[in-house]
Amino acid sequence: MASREKDGLRVLCLDGGGVKGLATLQVLKKLEEIHGPLHEIFDVIAGTSTGSLIAAGIAARRLSCADMEAMYEALIPAVFTTGFASKLARAVDKGEFQDSTAVEAALQNEFGECGSLASLGTKPALLVIASKRTDEDSGYAPRVFSSYDKACDVPVWQALRCSTAANFYFQPFQIGDTHYRDGGLVANNPTKEVLRLLLDRDAAATPKIAALVSLGTGSVAAEPAPQPAPRSRPRCTFVATASEATADWSRTTSEHARALAVAASSLPYPGLDVDATHQDVIHLISVLHPTIIAPSRYIRLQPRLDFTVKLDDASRAALDHLIQAGATFADEVLEDLEDIPLS
Repeated sequence: MASREKDGLRVLCLDGGGVKGLATLQVLKKLEEIHGPLHEIFDVIAGTSTGSLIAAGIAARRLSCADMEAMYEALIPAVFTTGFASKLARAVDKGEFQDSTAVEAALQNEFGECGSLASLGTKPALLVIASKRTDEDSGYAPRVFSSYDKACDVPVWQALRCSTAANFYFQPFQIGDTHYRDGGLVANNPTKEVLRLLLDRDAAATPKIAALVSLGTGSVAAEPAPQPAPRSRPRCTFVATASEATADWSRTTSEHARALAVAASSLPYPGLDVDATHQDVIHLISVLHPTIIAPSRYIRLQPRLDFTVKLDDASRAALDHLIQAGATFADEVLEDLEDIPLS
């Protein structure tokens, strides 16, 4: 444990995407197979929307990927109605395509005994990203429910309900006087918000990051993906390491904290655009290197899908495709997954 703390935190960030979380789980299965139980190899686990369910499954319930896949297979038909006519009728009557009471019951059933975020502790830490309503003019801003926050008495299931309150699909969720929506409105890829939070916790003693793994729920390629050459990493992005000769080794951690605050403030919330977040993270890491994280320690993984899958598509054909596409992708980047420094 001492050597791990010296080397830095291992951080896992999981995108939103509804049922496409099944593709995410196939990649995590392979990571689990290679490196061991995910709650033991990661120090911080964060997620938006469906990613928050997986993050909580790992951090709060210590579930294996096989158990989480079984949970998804049970949750999807319980939460998502497949008939267009029934969804349209509900939209007209209730203002939502799906049943918010059904998702709340499912979340309480799966996570009701996990307690509050504060009660979970930080081994590993759980971060759940939602969107909070600020006012009618400014719209929504990120809200990170964090187990680092000892005052966060929000039950885990309620934080997950906030993070998964997708526009049009479910009603917003209210805690106190604040209305919350799906975290995807501001950060469907939560990686940038996680960096901000880790830095904001204690700018004078920001921990080093040994590995930052960002995992998407799958996207459809604009054109057929080329056959990968050996070790070419066509679908797994490892950001190239900056040269030590050109790195500014004189900057202190606090200076990096201020630099990040300035850089982050100039970047708009990318919302559903997970690739825009990826580019923002590359920029922020260039600011933070070398004190906090080296560019080579940031890994972005995005499975390839053959066709677009809507977040509430509960058809067997869609679910089977997500499972197959995620597993195929995991096999294609096997060597890259083995190289991630998680031990």
